[in-house]
Amino acid sequence: MVIRSKVSATIYVLYTGGTFGMAASSQSCAESELRPLPLDNLSSHLQAVGYSRYGLNIEIESFSLPIDSSSIKPEDWLLIAKKIARNYERFDGFVVIHGSDTLAYTASALSFIFENLNKPVVVTGSQVPLMSTPTDAIDNYLLALKIAGHVGLRGKPLTEVSVVFANKVLRGNRCRKVSTSNWSAFTSPNCRPLVSVMQDNLQFHRHAIRKSMSSEKPLSLNEQLEKGVIDIALFPGISLQFLERTLDYEGLRGVVLRSFGAGNAPEALDFLSILRQKILKRNLIVLVVTQCMHGSVYPRRYASGAGLIDCGVFSGGDITPEAALTKLMVLLPKLVEDHDKELVSINMRGEMTV
Repeated sequence: MVIRSKVSATIYVLYTGGTFGMAASSQSCAESELRPLPLDNLSSHLQAVGYSRYGLNIEIESFSLPIDSSSIKPEDWLLIAKKIARNYERFDGFVVIHGSDTLAYTASALSFIFENLNKPVVVTGSQVPLMSTPTDAIDNYLLALKIAGHVGLRGKPLTEVSVVFANKVLRGNRCRKVSTSNWSAFTSPNCRPLVSVMQDNLQFHRHAIRKSMSSEKPLSLNEQLEKGVIDIALFPGISLQFLERTLDYEGLRGVVLRSFGAGNAPEALDFLSILRQKILKRNLIVLVVTQCMHGSVYPRRYASGAGLIDCGVFSGGDITPEAALTKLMVLLPKLVEDHDKELVSINMRGEMTV
């Protein structure tokens, strides 16, 4: 479906599913059970929000079967990236409509999958379906279109993966979902919003904007994703047997370890011994992040953190768990030499504070 208007920018919109396009299922016993509708069921409602308000030419495509974002898999991240890549030369900007539950994972993954991205890719969704009243879907969608189409902004477009939600424009690999019900569902704990939104006025925060990748190189995708990556959160009394069996998981290559505080872990020798042995024996890459919403990992600040570093883990700084997981999935297939492992602790897409 293409909606044509007089102007400037052309925008490709990909609808993947999520609350944005949901409605109560007539086949369900529970009247309030929401399921994603196909795009055909939404088209008239989407037209009603005023696609041509900003003078944009918009083309809308959909997953063949729109899904709840809790069902999103790494293969779907690649599908989204490939659809954008196929349409990259034809459009000035891209909007991905996505469910909120795993939106931070998808935005983070896309930021690492794309190489030489020089156009805006905006991921958005809603807490309330488009066809409900009131809804946050319309405002989120219209702001996403503005960012993708570079409407009302001076200078160069926002050439990275961003997230638009509740009048916020956040770096994709820095955002986290913090509410199941509030319209302001996302925050960026350690990175200021990329754009200030004051009614119809938009202003870049120049300090937060990353330099564009090389415009001389064509867009490419990191299509190999490592599935042998897991996320472990430390907790008081964590079982050594659990840790050992988990790290013996067949095919395991990478671990996101959610530490306490600023990178702390149990100082027990048996705990550290198991971790060290598994890292050496299985050549695992373990990236330490904090369980705290704000702040960074400083592993050698406390003795309980220094033990982790001595085991051979890498510091994730202030990276989010979502970005850490997706970064490992994208990076691991590319790590050949031992010295390449250092890349996991290096800022690649603005995911860490330098």
